[in-house]
Amino acid sequence: FRRVLFRSYARDLFAGRVLAQGDVVESRQVLVALEHIAAGRPLEKELFAVRTLNVPEGDRPFISEFGGLEFQTSNRNIPAGEPILATDLKPAIIVNRGQPVLLTLSAAGGLEISVRAEAMEDGRLAESIRLRNPDSGKLLSGRVTGRGTARAL
Repeated sequence: FRRVLFRSYARDLFAGRVLAQGDVVESRQVLVALEHIAAGRPLEKELFAVRTLNVPEGDRPFISEFGGLEFQTSNRNIPAGEPILATDLKPAIIVNRGQPVLLTLSAAGGLEISVRAEAMEDGRLAESIRLRNPDSGKLLSGRVTGRGTARAL
């Protein structure tokens, strides 16, 4: 879904002149970096604001909503004031090797049991990772569901 407020021209257009890419701009609401964001930095909602900008017309994947940013990291340096593109983001590691993880197991009848485990590898949201029960030493598998949490497979 793209929310376009209005279209305009990036420069004066004269009769007989061919339009070039970037001549037509759209006024859109997009997320803009409030400060410089270094490559690899985990993203937080507080780093961005919604601004109305004139951007080149087309299908560039500008980000316009905060949802899901907390599980992303930047894959390049993003200067303050620059709009954010989907191509600027990649999934962040949200469980680190050696970190304690709350592993939830679903049992019959809707019963859920949670146990503490240790991550044996790094994991991103929805990735399967190996975990170790610190009491028994047994290896378990879980799917990362959030920071420091997983669901048993």
